[in-house]
Amino acid sequence: NALANDSEFVKGKICIGTSGRMSVPSNKEHHYRNLRDRYTNCTYVDGNLELTWLQDEHLDLSFLQYIREVTGHVLISHVDVKRLVLPRLQIIRGRTLFKLNVYKPEFALLVTLSKMHYLELPSLRDILAGSVGIFNNYNLCHIKTINWDEILTSAGAEHFFVYNFTQPERECPSCHPSCEAGCWGEGPDNCQKFSKTNCSPQCYQGRCFGPKPRECCHLFCAGGCSGPKQSDCIACRNFYDDGVCTQECPAMQRYNPTT
Repeated sequence: NALANDSEFVKGKICIGTSGRMSVPSNKEHHYRNLRDRYTNCTYVDGNLELTWLQDEHLDLSFLQYIREVTGHVLISHVDVKRLVLPRLQIIRGRTLFKLNVYKPEFALLVTLSKMHYLELPSLRDILAGSVGIFNNYNLCHIKTINWDEILTSAGAEHFFVYNFTQPERECPSCHPSCEAGCWGEGPDNCQKFSKTNCSPQCYQGRCFGPKPRECCHLFCAGGCSGPKQSDCIACRNFYDDGVCTQECPAMQRYNPTT
């Protein structure tokens, strides 16, 4: 069961995110190397994942492949590689959000002014706080097929899509025929996964592992589950204690905000 394997989410390496916003680096090569050193083999980003000013389309960003969780927000700006893939990113917690200006909402995921053709986040299941903004990306495909209500969890969270260029949007290939709805890119591995919008009303807007009333995830889960118990969660909404999601930090343990 793939979900059961995914539930081993506590093993891994924690790395510290950044808060540079969209500032232009003085040396883009150093900037890339710093990102690569920071995130190689990283599974949990404590803070924000900011991928900015990566304008050489041949850059290798495969060092991002192990990131499963970001506690803050994800900012993608001026990224010109053809495919940006975060294959294991499941949860964006949104503990710190990105504000473009005073009038705009606060974003947990902001993608802007990038020339990439594909942003592939096939494992993304839950954004616990904050909104999504996809603003003025020249070539981005498939992102409009995603059902963001499935991913956004907090009350009042919205998704915004803006394309303000004179030339028409790029013609995109269809999602793979095996996808039940939208997709992040081509091929069967990029189909959007569902664990909320198809649930029974008894799940109280929570997540589920099937459509029946007894197939609700435990309320302490984030991102979905493989069964009804606190130990079946893909990730935890609050705290993780020895294989089980809990509401409170266990006694005599030091709180680590990343797990």
